[in-house]
Amino acid sequence: MKIAVYAIAKNEEQNVKRFLDSAKDADYICILDTGSTDGTMDEIARWSSLYQRVFVTASQREYEPWCCVDEYDEIGAGGGRPFRFDEARNESMRLIPTDTDVCVCLDLDEVLCPGWREAIERVWNELDTTGRYEYVWNFREDGSDGVKFLGEKVHRYGGCRWVGAVHEVLQYEGDRVDIQIPGLRIEHHADDSKSRGSYLPMLELAVRENPQNDRNVHYLGREYYFRGKYADAIQTLTRHLKLPTATWNEERAASMRYIGLCCEAIGLQEAAADWYERAHAEAPGQREPLISLAKLRLREHRWQDVVECCNRAIFIRERPMTYMSDPYAWNEGPYDLSSVALWYLGKTESAKACCMKAVEYNPADKRIAGNFRMMEGS
Repeated sequence: MKIAVYAIAKNEEQNVKRFLDSAKDADYICILDTGSTDGTMDEIARWSSLYQRVFVTASQREYEPWCCVDEYDEIGAGGGRPFRFDEARNESMRLIPTDTDVCVCLDLDEVLCPGWREAIERVWNELDTTGRYEYVWNFREDGSDGVKFLGEKVHRYGGCRWVGAVHEVLQYEGDRVDIQIPGLRIEHHADDSKSRGSYLPMLELAVRENPQNDRNVHYLGREYYFRGKYADAIQTLTRHLKLPTATWNEERAASMRYIGLCCEAIGLQEAAADWYERAHAEAPGQREPLISLAKLRLREHRWQDVVECCNRAIFIRERPMTYMSDPYAWNEGPYDLSSVALWYLGKTESAKACCMKAVEYNPADKRIAGNFRMMEGS
């Protein structure tokens, strides 16, 4: 079996060595540079001699920066086009040698954890199209895993292409056969200094290109919420819920929760509470809607309601491996919120016990540690 690791890169000089080290067990390492202005290409040239069969090239496309989605047609009519993830990944796939069996698609700020190749070889067969694995999107302050979910960027060679300007997905010819790859873990070590400014116009474009794509409609609504465009977010997320293909309960619940957060932001607290309860009913295995409701009730000083929400959340014990999973909700959150509410209810011993549990889950949180010291000293 031959395995190729392929990636796109732009201004990633600080990540080159770590990326190549993690991918060194691949038969081929293929990197497409999409317009770096730092020393990315020099670093690749410097370190690639340590590894066999590294293929690297600069993109043949002249990408122009995103300014506004309304400028897309005008820019596209000129010499260049605004950057799109699907075009770049499809171009990078053309670097992969034709005798490859399995491809692993990465970015240079991602790393393959030791044992990754053996994990793939143990389970892969020629009929498989997609492999799913543990993907860690970020890390908490104490170094523990933050958001993590099942990634699916391991795939067969040939018969597929990337589609979507952003949050791109693989589109296959013929039937798709997904498998789990136990023991395969990929970590994302993001550079928070990089701007995400182009994501919103790219998402708007993706939804314009395919208005019925429920996944991108959800992502667009979520992005509007992140940008503080609450009316646009509510409208877009409501449309997501009405799409006939929007049948994934967990994602529907996330849309409902974001609508609730938008309602809170514009002062509609009871409407927000209703949306959180709807989200919990939609996906009873998620803690996140209950934690959002507990936070709302905490701000309203409805202490008993906070405790009840947190107890309901704690009763849910199996954390889903989805991108909607919030580490706070599945670690210290229920105990942190409960400890504050119990303290104000005068139940000091219970408050201390909950706060101690919250500290155990997240010892790096100075606020929670401070709460515990205050409770212990009272």
